[in-house]
Amino acid sequence: MNHKLRVLVRVDLDPGRVTLEIGGCLTQANFPVLLHLLLRAQRLATSPSITLDFRDVTHLEPSVLSYLQHVALPESHRDSQQADVHHELGNAAAALEEAETFELTLLEPDELPVCPIHSGETGLELVPGMLPLTGAAGHRPVPGGKLAGLVEAGSAR
Repeated sequence: MNHKLRVLVRVDLDPGRVTLEIGGCLTQANFPVLLHLLLRAQRLATSPSITLDFRDVTHLEPSVLSYLQHVALPESHRDSQQADVHHELGNAAAALEEAETFELTLLEPDELPVCPIHSGETGLELVPGMLPLTGAAGHRPVPGGKLAGLVEAGSAR
């Protein structure tokens, strides 16, 4: 499972629409990167329509989605509501707010996915190299109190 942000930019030349297909994990930490790509994609579009497709994300933080839903509102509604802009978003969020008018469409997943790494629910089966050994029945006491093949620190063989 890839826990990084992946973005595929699709440009439909005939109507001039741009779609950013988002995959992986979208968090507040990497959200400014998405905003930067969104601003660059706006320059590629010949129409004011840009689509963000979140249907293949592994993890989508609710605060990030909330901010994008605010940006996707028509300007008349956007002016009457206050955006919850986090200080981590900083310059990228300010640049998006000041960008030329464009129509942002969000394709959202049915449920907000949360990957195990970002939710803190990692188990041994999810951490590479930490799989349990098969065939070991458990720890049994060894006569003399030492396991075979182990040397105490500072002792010579």
